[in-house]
Amino acid sequence: SKTAKTLLKNVGKHAKRVVLGRESIRDAVDGISGDADRLKRVAKGTTAPGDHQYAAQLVEKGRRAYNEKDYERAERHFLDALVEDPRYALAYTYLGSTYYQLQRIREAALMWTKAIEIDSHSDAAARAEQRLRRVQMRKKAVIADIERSIRGE
Repeated sequence: SKTAKTLLKNVGKHAKRVVLGRESIRDAVDGISGDADRLKRVAKGTTAPGDHQYAAQLVEKGRRAYNEKDYERAERHFLDALVEDPRYALAYTYLGSTYYQLQRIREAALMWTKAIEIDSHSDAAARAEQRLRRVQMRKKAVIADIERSIRGE
């Protein structure tokens, strides 16, 4: 089946990442396990995204990778968490922060905005709003500096 082929392809991707040092063996096994869980759900006919608990585990792995400044690995975990639970505001907040660290500012702003849209009263949304305000303030400061430079000040 297409899902089984996707699982095999993902196993290959994880193996390659381990060989290249881009992923730990533990994270590769966790990723393959998650892929296998998705395959089981498809086989049972329950193709809906997984539960929030697994998404929370992925966010925790992403947070650890983020704190280790391994932003590419963190991004993968946060994206995987959103596959499992597309309404997980905290995953969007962390993904936005990851994109910010990768200098992908527009994508960061989009993720923070999405976190706010999904759960505007959550701590995740409050953090996302704070980060958006900070980016907007920096943008205004840069524009002001450029304008002063143009005027020769």
